[in-house]
Amino acid sequence: MKIVALILLVLVGVFLYNRAKRLANEEQQPRRDSSEDGNTMTSAPKVSDTNEIEAEKAAVPVSSETVEEIVDKKALQSEADEAAVVAAPQSVEVEPATEAASVEADTDADVSAKTEAVCEIETLVGVVAREEAAEKARAGLALPDFAGEVLTRAVSDYNGSSTAELKHQSLLIAINECYKQRKDAGHLAYGASLAQHYAKLAIEVLGMGKPLKGIGFMQLATLQTDNGEFNSAIELCRQALEHGLSDGTVTGFEGRIARIEKARDKAAG
Repeated sequence: MKIVALILLVLVGVFLYNRAKRLANEEQQPRRDSSEDGNTMTSAPKVSDTNEIEAEKAAVPVSSETVEEIVDKKALQSEADEAAVVAAPQSVEVEPATEAASVEADTDADVSAKTEAVCEIETLVGVVAREEAAEKARAGLALPDFAGEVLTRAVSDYNGSSTAELKHQSLLIAINECYKQRKDAGHLAYGASLAQHYAKLAIEVLGMGKPLKGIGFMQLATLQTDNGEFNSAIELCRQALEHGLSDGTVTGFEGRIARIEKARDKAAG
């Protein structure tokens, strides 16, 4: 817009320059006498030219004001456009921020809901597991079909006992019977399966301050070794060592662990 205004001003200046030059040339021409008293008057065309000059001079400021007004209007319009351009990105930036905040809030809500759901599932799983364990404890030991008189009585006494000490005595009798009959596959597998019940019960009895020998751990370790459960047998021996028990042999449970490891390695080939 500034360039347009400058061009208009240059055109006006050229026009005025040419007009002034033409008038100066006309004034240099010889003047005519218009009256007898020797007064010289300019011809009618010169008066007309003067009027035209005055009119042009009067018109020039108007054109200048018009140009200035146009320039001002264009400048104001340009400033308004620039303000609109500057303001537009701000409004665009606000919306993504709002949407991002909304998405983040939704994500946090989803994560919180999922976490609560997982906690509830884990709680339910724990409750179910405890109920199953309690149910198994109430049900007691299952009596195998091949059980003889001694094993049948021992399992029955175990299931009917109300104290840990009585249960321990009954379970020790059942383990001893399976140990004697370990050549039979049924007695061997059943006796090995009693290891978990016995280990927990023996530790509970020890916690009560009752004296305990390591014969139950020793017989169960033998049953599990013969049944191919080498790692479980080693773990039983280590539990017995942790509680200061002995298997009644010279090398003790340490030597038994070494023998079980050797048998394991041999079985692995």
